[in-house]
Amino acid sequence: MRKYYVSGCLFLVLLGLIFLPIHMDPEIEEENIASTIEAPDNTAPASAAIDAVPEVQAEPAGDISAFPSIPVLMYHILLEERNDVISVDPLRFREQMSALKEAGFTTITDYQLADHLRNKTKLPDKPILITFDDGYKSVYTEAFPVLEELGMKATVNVIASRIFETPSTLHPEEYEKFTWPEARSMEGTVMVQAHTWDSHYKKADAENELKGVLAGRMQDDSGLESQEEYEKRVFEDLLLSKKTIEEKMGYDVVTLAYPYGHYSEDTIRLAQVAGYQMAFTVKSGLVNRETDAHFELDRITADGAFSGEELIAKIEASQ
Repeated sequence: MRKYYVSGCLFLVLLGLIFLPIHMDPEIEEENIASTIEAPDNTAPASAAIDAVPEVQAEPAGDISAFPSIPVLMYHILLEERNDVISVDPLRFREQMSALKEAGFTTITDYQLADHLRNKTKLPDKPILITFDDGYKSVYTEAFPVLEELGMKATVNVIASRIFETPSTLHPEEYEKFTWPEARSMEGTVMVQAHTWDSHYKKADAENELKGVLAGRMQDDSGLESQEEYEKRVFEDLLLSKKTIEEKMGYDVVTLAYPYGHYSEDTIRLAQVAGYQMAFTVKSGLVNRETDAHFELDRITADGAFSGEELIAKIEASQ
């Protein structure tokens, strides 16, 4: 795992900061993604202090002209008799996975994708990455058995503060998450990666618009936070998420999924410093041969309204 060492002078960093517009999904409405069933409160412990966050340049991707276009599917929760952009009925999920299998798609891991983007390593024919956001119990109870039966793999990007060693009743307003022991029991089929420690919520930003809190400076009762406060808050969250998952699972975390798809150039830089290698948006599209933006990777929403054939048609239409 690539190590990043945080050093330098905050004063010099602040002189070089440039604010860029927040990137948001043009195709999936915020209200749909916001209804991912919950919005955790901001209770993350500040256990990873930093003095400064230096500017870090993204590594060049090199010549990727020969890269295939790679679909990355985005799921959230599997619920009976619910089929929409967030929820998929378990029977519909099985139908979609079976259709992908029969169509010759081969599931890959985040490690394979990251290595492919950085080092041009070869992928199997018709590669596809399947992702789940948040860490709901249904990944363990419903998705895992289907994936294991079909010999397929997936990744779940968890809100790490919501995963416990035993079932928790701390957040009764939320749909239940799987536990760390359940996550470990899925190893080899389902990989755990990051969806922040506890930054899956929105606040008013500098323009008084509700945005995911990774994206920029946010307002509270005392006013707009400073750039220094923003960077410290986000860096600590991303680092704690990464370290917690690695300690609990025993393998490297290389991927971040942005809550609500909200991020900025500052978010990207902080994620790089925290040690991530790539990040997913909620923008619809493929990871394709034209892109070298490893921290702005597109995904396709696996809408529960799609039959298996319709999901494959959606993937093919994205080419």
